Amino acid sequence: MRVLVTGGSGFVGQRLCPALIAQGHEVQVVSRTPHKVRERLPLECDIRDSAQAFIDSPPDALVNLAGESIAAKRWSDSQKTALIRSRVEMTEQLVSLCEQLGENGQPLPQVLVSGSAMGYYGDQGDKRVTEETPPHDEFAHRLCAEWEAAATPIEEMGVRLAILRIGLVLGAGGGTLQKMLPPFKLGAWRMPALPSNTRRSTKRSRRYLLPLTANRSGQR
Repeated sequence: MRVLVTGGSGFVGQRLCPALIAQGHEVQVVSRTPHKVRERLPLECDIRDSAQAFIDSPPDALVNLAGESIAAKRWSDSQKTALIRSRVEMTEQLVSLCEQLGENGQPLPQVLVSGSAMGYYGDQGDKRVTEETPPHDEFAHRLCAEWEAAATPIEEMGVRLAILRIGLVLGAGGGTLQKMLPPFKLGAWRMPALPSNTRRSTKRSRRYLLPLTANRSGQR
C-alpha cells in the first residue's frame, strides 16, 4: 500500500514511517523542507514539499500528523494562530489533493487517518470523558475542532475518515516526556510521606518512572 504521511519528520512520524516500511508499504512524506528532514527518515521515503506534488503517484491511504509543536512555545496570540494554521492548511492540502485526483479520474485514497488531540474536550476536571462528552470551550478545544472540521469534506468524496484524538505522547528523545524529565531528574518528582495503604502503589509507579531517566549506558 502507498501511504502518504504529513508530519512524517515529527516525533510520532519518525517512528511511524520506518514501521510502515518494515511492513512492506511505500511511504510518501510531505515536508516544507525536504532537504532538512531527509536525515531523520528512512532512505526509502519519497519526500516532497506538498501533498499536490504526489498527484502523479496517488496514495492508497493518508495519515495526517502535521502541525506545529503544541509545547514548543508560549501560547501567545501569534503562536495560537500558527498552531491552528499549521494543522488546518495541511489538512486542506490533503482534501485538495483528493479533489484533484477525482477531477483527473485517478483513484482516491481509501482512508484518511487525521490527527487531533484529547484537548478537543477542554478542561473537564475530574469528570469521566467519552466521545459524547460536550467540550469545554477554550483554545485547545477550538484548535482541535477547526483541525477536525478541515478534514470532514473528504467524506463527501467517499473517502473514509478516522479522527485520532491523541493523548500525551511519551517516548525517549522528545514529545511530552522531554518536557517532563528535567524536573524529575532534579528530584522534583519526590513525593511527601503517604498513608501506608498508598505506599505500595507509589513504589510500583516509581519503578516505571526511574528507567525513563536512564542514559544510554544504563546508568541512572
